Amino acid sequence: MHVVSHLETADLSQTVRHTPEQTRVVYSTASFLLLGSLTALLGVLLPLWFLSLSIDTTDLGRCFLVFNLGILGGTIGCARVLVNRRASVRSFLVSSGLLAASALIGLGVASHPIWLLPPLFALGVAVGALATGASWLISGALLQGRAPEVLNLAGVAFGTGTIGVCVLAWVLHGQFHWSVTVQLLAVAPFTLALCVLRSKAFRYMTLSAPPMRVTWREVASPMAILLALALFLQSANQWAMGGWLALYLPRKFGITTSVSLIVLALFWLGLTCGRVWATRLPPVEERMRNLAWATLAAVIGCIFLLKTVETSGTIAGALLLGTAIGLIYPLTLDLVGSRYRYYHPELLNGFLSLSLMAGMLAPWLIAQLAEPLGIEIIIWLTLANSLLVYVLLAAVFVESRFTAHPQRPA
Repeated sequence: MHVVSHLETADLSQTVRHTPEQTRVVYSTASFLLLGSLTALLGVLLPLWFLSLSIDTTDLGRCFLVFNLGILGGTIGCARVLVNRRASVRSFLVSSGLLAASALIGLGVASHPIWLLPPLFALGVAVGALATGASWLISGALLQGRAPEVLNLAGVAFGTGTIGVCVLAWVLHGQFHWSVTVQLLAVAPFTLALCVLRSKAFRYMTLSAPPMRVTWREVASPMAILLALALFLQSANQWAMGGWLALYLPRKFGITTSVSLIVLALFWLGLTCGRVWATRLPPVEERMRNLAWATLAAVIGCIFLLKTVETSGTIAGALLLGTAIGLIYPLTLDLVGSRYRYYHPELLNGFLSLSLMAGMLAPWLIAQLAEPLGIEIIIWLTLANSLLVYVLLAAVFVESRFTAHPQRPA
């Protein structure tokens, strides 16, 4: 199977003039930057809500669940729109930006845990729509032989967004109420929606691509299942730490909220740097060794976060664990890309949205286990997942050595 994604245009000459490659890259970068900020926000707000709203662990888990259901609803809704071919790239970006801004304003005025849920659901829907628009924007560049650098840029933009929201909360903490952070962040999606609405580059850009047909044999093959499970566990690790680390540190070690926000920002910094570093690692033959070193770094980082009593130890643990997760993720994606060379926008959107949804299930599960088993369950689950990912990817590497030709679409 050979899938080609393209943008239908009403006037080819005007499309070339108004939608240059640089414009798509700029707006896709901005979309991933905003996506990182919105998805990391909940982990930033947890310690602030814990102090100001007297919210308990069960309520926090409910917040993650509702946000996740919003992403699911947004993804399914976008898929239905795509099937009927009724929307443009502009409408997806504008609607997601305006909905996100409205949800953030609603979140900022909530004064009781129960009133957090409706805006969180709306924010999740906005994230699902934004992921759809970003996937369609980036797919054109992927088809032009620029996949590594474009995906790397998107990953850096996403990571910068996660770091930025942590730094913003740290700067404002102690001077303003937490709602100020949320309402200031609402400016970002509103600005993106306004810029897209006024840009002529999106005038002729519509969401259209040939139907994506994937056979059951490709989806249900043992290697596909192993790779999907490895990606699921890595996404769970990323969002378990991104969601709970800022609350885990004050409850476990008595660290102040300001310091915990900085440590969370350093975790995201390590993860982003790890992803960039992974693109410069030695060739295929060194994958197993790189995986072993990254897994060892994750184990050491977890030990630091379990046993340390110094702030320097938590910083070292967060950086090690973040870098390890950042290194392993591109190694897995490289394996997926070598076997399944699809750059279909619907596949990219589905992968991105499902990755977010799978990751957000981990913080909800932790909320169910934290009360009976203790807050340390966050780190123990991350440690267990890291070791299991090593076993899964090691099995994939061993299988690859016995496969003369990688599996390709028919």
